[in-house]
Amino acid sequence: MIEATLAVKMGESWVRDILLRYKVTIKFLGWLPANEEEGRGKSLIEIRGKEEEVQEIPKALEENPFVCKIQLSKVGKGSILGAIEVNQCSICRAIQGTDCFLTHGVTTEDGSLLLKIMAGERKSLRDFVSKLEEDGCDIKIISLRDPEKEDLLTERQEEILRTAYEMGYFEYPKKVNIKTLADRLGMSVSTLSEMLRKSEKKVLEYYFSDK
Repeated sequence: MIEATLAVKMGESWVRDILLRYKVTIKFLGWLPANEEEGRGKSLIEIRGKEEEVQEIPKALEENPFVCKIQLSKVGKGSILGAIEVNQCSICRAIQGTDCFLTHGVTTEDGSLLLKIMAGERKSLRDFVSKLEEDGCDIKIISLRDPEKEDLLTERQEEILRTAYEMGYFEYPKKVNIKTLADRLGMSVSTLSEMLRKSEKKVLEYYFSDK
């Protein structure tokens, strides 16, 4: 089995529409294809943010062209929980026919969706990523781990890659330079540069290996 963390920037979708309008966090608790032929999908979601913005979310979702049905309940100040059915679900389409299981999903400040996935083998993970890319999504592999073997990355290497991604180091143009990133992580620029290179190489070698 392989455990992967992917940063997914969605193409046209209800997620992108909501994040462009509101500063909220969307957490996905589960996915389910609703109609495989039409690419429909259902998700169990939790949305958190400022109370005044969260109150507007149900109406915004009802008016969204990608949304077919919603069932939402307020569960606390600045928080709603419920199910949403959409007519175009890139993730549901991508996972069909692959040996992959989505275990967690949450949006980040830059509008990406951070996914945790368990896959039976690397080919299944590559198929999942390829399908998302074909659907207009931009994918960044944050970490890969084989639970049956020694961790691919050390805890520090994974922390560095995750921090670099969250601060926009891998964006084009970069949102943060390597000196600022090094200061944030408490290390020298030369050491950080070398650790980034080695960590990215490990991830790519493991991802593209057939064994």
